[in-house]
Amino acid sequence: MQPPSRRSRLVTFVTLFLPLAPVVGGAVAGYLRAGDARAGANVGGGAGAVTLCLLVGAASGLFALFPAPISGTLPEPLGVVLGVGGVVLGAYVLVLSTLGGVCGSFAASEADILGRWRG
Repeated sequence: MQPPSRRSRLVTFVTLFLPLAPVVGGAVAGYLRAGDARAGANVGGGAGAVTLCLLVGAASGLFALFPAPISGTLPEPLGVVLGVGGVVLGAYVLVLSTLGGVCGSFAASEADILGRWRG
């Protein structure tokens, strides 16, 4: 499996505040990889995984800046909400990046068939 390019990771991370941004990052990765659907899914999922690692790092930094109260733990309802929200966000990023990778590889193969962009 070829790793996702720096451009695709950057696109996904910078546009993450937009709806469906992981699709764009995965599509860039899939287009730049220019393989079959499986290769596009792999590289799109890789781009999503790298973006997810960056998000975990950013969340860790926020928790370091704003620590929990003196007891060192979060209140139970807040901890559950943050945990479930993190899992949902992770699934959102990974699934949509993979879908974008498949779409990007399809677009690259169509551009190749039509004789555009590939020389």
